[in-house]
Amino acid sequence: TAVGTCDTCHKAGGSGLPKPTTHIPTTAQCDTCHNSYTAFAPATMNHAGTANNCLNCHNGSYVAVNAQAKTATHIPTGTQSCDTCHGTVAWKPTTYAHNGVTMGGHTCGTCHNGTNALGKPGSHLPTAGNACDDCHTNYVAFAPARMNHATGSVAVAGNCSTCHSGTYLAINAQVKPTTHVATTAQCDTCHTSTTTWATATFVHAANAVGTCSTCHNGTTALGKPTTHIPTTAQCDTCHKNYTAFRPAAMSHTGTAGPVATGNCSTCHGGGYVAVNALAKPTTHIPVTGQCDTCHKNTTAWAPATMNHTGLTSCSTCHSGAYVAQNAQIKPATHIPTTAQCSTCHNSTTTWATGTFNHTGVVAGSCATCHNGTNALGKPTTHIPTTATCDTCHKNTTAFAPASMAHNGTTTPAGSCANCHNGAYSAVNAQSKPVTHIPTTQSCEICHSTTAWKPTTFAHTGITSGCSTCHNGTAAAGKPALHIPPPGGQDCNVCHRTGIAWLPLITPYAHAGATVCANCHSGAYPNIDIKSAAHLPTTTTCDTCHNTTTWSPMKLPYAHTGIATGTCQTCHTGTYTGVLGKPSNHIPTTSPAGMPGNECSLCHTSTAAFTTERMNHGTMQTLCATCHDSASPYLGSMQKITRGSRHHNSAGKDCSSSGCHKPLGSLGRPYSAWN
Repeated sequence: TAVGTCDTCHKAGGSGLPKPTTHIPTTAQCDTCHNSYTAFAPATMNHAGTANNCLNCHNGSYVAVNAQAKTATHIPTGTQSCDTCHGTVAWKPTTYAHNGVTMGGHTCGTCHNGTNALGKPGSHLPTAGNACDDCHTNYVAFAPARMNHATGSVAVAGNCSTCHSGTYLAINAQVKPTTHVATTAQCDTCHTSTTTWATATFVHAANAVGTCSTCHNGTTALGKPTTHIPTTAQCDTCHKNYTAFRPAAMSHTGTAGPVATGNCSTCHGGGYVAVNALAKPTTHIPVTGQCDTCHKNTTAWAPATMNHTGLTSCSTCHSGAYVAQNAQIKPATHIPTTAQCSTCHNSTTTWATGTFNHTGVVAGSCATCHNGTNALGKPTTHIPTTATCDTCHKNTTAFAPASMAHNGTTTPAGSCANCHNGAYSAVNAQSKPVTHIPTTQSCEICHSTTAWKPTTFAHTGITSGCSTCHNGTAAAGKPALHIPPPGGQDCNVCHRTGIAWLPLITPYAHAGATVCANCHSGAYPNIDIKSAAHLPTTTTCDTCHNTTTWSPMKLPYAHTGIATGTCQTCHTGTYTGVLGKPSNHIPTTSPAGMPGNECSLCHTSTAAFTTERMNHGTMQTLCATCHDSASPYLGSMQKITRGSRHHNSAGKDCSSSGCHKPLGSLGRPYSAWN
């Protein structure tokens, strides 16, 4: 079949199948697209001559025959035909024609969002939401682009380091060179031009105080000139003007300033007079100390206070040559002496606090000066004495404290009262206090002349009435733990007078009615109490014990009132002096039928244990346990040697021998064998 003649047959009413109603609209011959005459599919659309008519087919009506329509994610293009950007052979690659796109107003991001069209790559510098065309003015290719730093177009003020950090060197965001001055400030603090770095002006106000030398080292920025005064301090210690270094005011403050304390001569030695570092004038007092030893005011030299620390050669300055500079000399009324001023005048700020140095003064010559005219004399309140001052006043720096020398003052007897009479209490001549024990004796009878206490009272002749003084106020009284004396008897009844409280002269007198527990309770020291081994009793001590000695007791223990059946409460062998059951006592619990351990079952008398009769209880067998001649047990029971006249009963107990039988009722004592 001739090419281009398909519709000769393939038409309505023809001999071949016509185009279906779902076919894309076209007037082209079938073989323009359908190249296989065996089967119509596959077919390749021949877009020749279809320019600007894409929407005739690519409108969504012919998707079933692969005429794709614009997707929902397609960039918005208005009414532009597909072939404005797309080729007719393949959709991709495509070239977008930005012609007619409204520039500015952030329209770029409508498509360039990373979904509809390419967005900003991850390596793009941060632009804080700027539109692409703020910098990318070439719409055919994004590069080259020129960063627009203009304020209002891109918010860069104070944010330079966001891009100029070294991260974006590949896209020409340069960083600070290694020779740059040390600073953490943003670039535009100094670099105000966004087109050139070279027009920068350093703003010192933003720089940290005390870091000048970081830049001003003569390499990075200007350093100190060779004529500068020697200092290691930072420039801004003195140079407060950052626009120009002058004028500058030298700061002498403290040791952390430009010059350390004691180094004044480093500058004030005459070498830096040209820069106003004045030197010492020729009229200055002779001194080699540093200026700040005396000149404490670093704003002005005067006033200055002379520092005399360590100086002893006073006459070097205080000779009359430097009176104009306030170096005073000795007045005409001064006591005659060739000693240096500092011998007596210890204060270097005032003359008035001078203390006379008495070293070398002849003993006993105090009154030569201390006569009330040349130097202080004895005040009217002084104790009466004709002795020289240094007899008592050993401290020549100050008269007080003084230690009274009582040598020779105790004769004649009673002379203590010359001073110790109350008239001189203000100068420590104490008088007898109101709480003193009543006595008319002279002080030295009991007191030492070096100290009031300790003292020894002379009790000579005192034999009674101790409590007159020993009442706890005038003299030591009865201690809190003293036993309560019966009838309020006086100390001397038991205690020695004037020697020692203990030992007592006689044992304690228990005469009269006493309650032993008042004292023998453990509350008072050195008073015996009932021992832990004492038998349990609530009876008062004197019921059994003498008041002069605990043992022997004045009478046997009174068992009156002791309940029957309680003997073993005490008679256990545990308590001191109380007998227990002896080891060879007859058995009381075995054999069966014995009366038991309680003593009172047999021993009915509390006066003697040995006159009792055995209570055999209900026992009627094994009599030989106790009544055999070999039995070791105590008692007056009759004992029989079996095998002699009792030979027929050998091996048998008495009660089962057929000879003896117990008489009486069970539980009562046996009185006879038959």
